Amino acid sequence: MTIFVTHFNFWYHFVIRWSELQLYKYDNTAISSSNWYDIHFSNKKGILSVSFIKIDNLKKYYLKDGGKRLILNISHFQLERGEQIVLMGKSGSGKSTFLHVIAGLTKASEGACFINDVAIHQLSESKCDAFRGKNIGMIFQNYHLLPGLTALENVQASEILNGNTQTTNAKEILTRLGLADRLNDLPETLSAGQQQRVAIARALCLSPILILADEPTAGLDQENAKIVLNLLKDECKRLNACLILVTHDEFAKNQFAHNINLSELSKGIHE
Repeated sequence: MTIFVTHFNFWYHFVIRWSELQLYKYDNTAISSSNWYDIHFSNKKGILSVSFIKIDNLKKYYLKDGGKRLILNISHFQLERGEQIVLMGKSGSGKSTFLHVIAGLTKASEGACFINDVAIHQLSESKCDAFRGKNIGMIFQNYHLLPGLTALENVQASEILNGNTQTTNAKEILTRLGLADRLNDLPETLSAGQQQRVAIARALCLSPILILADEPTAGLDQENAKIVLNLLKDECKRLNACLILVTHDEFAKNQFAHNINLSELSKGIHE
């Protein structure tokens, strides 16, 4: 009975996701902003470039004790295509919320967020799901693996649900992450670090143009952390993808040239 329920849920969500993808495919022009680009000079390259991510006047409130608690207050933030940055900050400072707003998992209370000329803040929930599935690789603090599927099936499910029937990337990426001998194992038989690597493989298998990584090395020893970080950097370079990596880990931070503390972006909250 458990196996039946697992497969029913899998195919039910498969049909829902496929329908959303068709809606996104044929109505894509409706969700783009009107000829928006922010042309600016890159300090690294010394040439004109286009902002891939742009955030303006973004605020996020949560209701608390009958009032509003301001979590994010970012007047401006932008990244070019292919940039890789590390985002630091205290626990509870809003780093995960920031990633979730960019991904459209939670709506900003005020302000605008654009990714590759798409107005994320204006998308309906279904269109946002479709855009995220096609373009964004999310690595969560909680792994969100399907308990009834093997490591390989968890990654393949992400590919299938997003319209990719050629699931060859899944096995290749899991192998590169040192899980070649655990492909057919269920999540409950994997260590926390191994589950984290499955979740990372799931985020990378669709060749996203933006990777949002929330503590991707948590629970990993330094050797496996280095493997994960090198894979993230290599994939971003190969895909010319943008990377925002949230971490408290000094070792992880030191693997990247550019890092910023959230308190430098979100004013009037964390000082």
